[in-house]
Amino acid sequence: MLAKNRRLISAKSIFKDLFRGKRLEHVPFLPFIFELAARVEQVTTEQLQNDPGLMVNALLNTRQVTGVDVVLTRVDLSFSAQKSEGCGFNAELHRHGKAAVSLEATRRLREIIGKQAVLACQVTGPLTLARSYPDFQEAAAGKFEQSSLEAARQAVLQVIKVIGESRPDLILIKEKKIAPETADEASATTSCLEPLWNIIRFYDAEPLLVSQEIGGRTLDSLAGEVSGIVFSNSFDCGLSELSRLHQEKGVCFGLPLPGEVFTGRHELLDGFLDDIKEAFDGRGVFACSGGEIPPDTRVESLKAVAGLLK
Repeated sequence: MLAKNRRLISAKSIFKDLFRGKRLEHVPFLPFIFELAARVEQVTTEQLQNDPGLMVNALLNTRQVTGVDVVLTRVDLSFSAQKSEGCGFNAELHRHGKAAVSLEATRRLREIIGKQAVLACQVTGPLTLARSYPDFQEAAAGKFEQSSLEAARQAVLQVIKVIGESRPDLILIKEKKIAPETADEASATTSCLEPLWNIIRFYDAEPLLVSQEIGGRTLDSLAGEVSGIVFSNSFDCGLSELSRLHQEKGVCFGLPLPGEVFTGRHELLDGFLDDIKEAFDGRGVFACSGGEIPPDTRVESLKAVAGLLK
């Protein structure tokens, strides 16, 4: 038990030191294992999303057998996730359907794992949320009306407040794409997201942005607002540019591991670690799985990856 507690304390301390800009001896790891957890528990993701007790057990069991340091829940506010519950778009999305289940699971997880383990929660961002609802034709076309964005932002803010009461360590805002074409659009984007970072910090959590694509026009400004930016896909800028942003603005970057490492090609970790060591020298960078780890990934393989990163 003592050894286990030391590992949990160490995991939380490492992430704290990461966002304080301290030099770390190893690379922290933030994997997305929700779909894998469903397979480990031998249920479907749909079943997981509709039962908070089942979600809690699946995530804890998967963490135990893989040795990863983070328990991460996800709150999907998108239309596709909510429509089966008959929910329209409003600022009370957190009270319905799968979102409510995930929020309850997050609350239970904090009670079970205590304050020493790393608890994270990922939430659909307002830009992605607005695009997902067919009522917003302007949003679907990529042109947001202010009222549409404000409604989406208010819904996300309400969710963050509920999550905040569970005192997670990390709150991730997931936006599929942030690539404004003009300076005005870039300014509107950062203005829309800014209140989210403020309320996350109010609850003593680190605000992270997760995205498949972030345009260079907004990367620089966002780097000055969030604690971390997680790339769920490849990224256009070089590691030296990301290192510069960390040094100047303090932002940390989550870089996706090569997908093949989860199929057993662990030797690919060497090149990944050498590259980030040269660019970051142990500061301002952590590894992530990009998107969800494929559910057919062998548990032993993920356990090996997590172990090699420690």
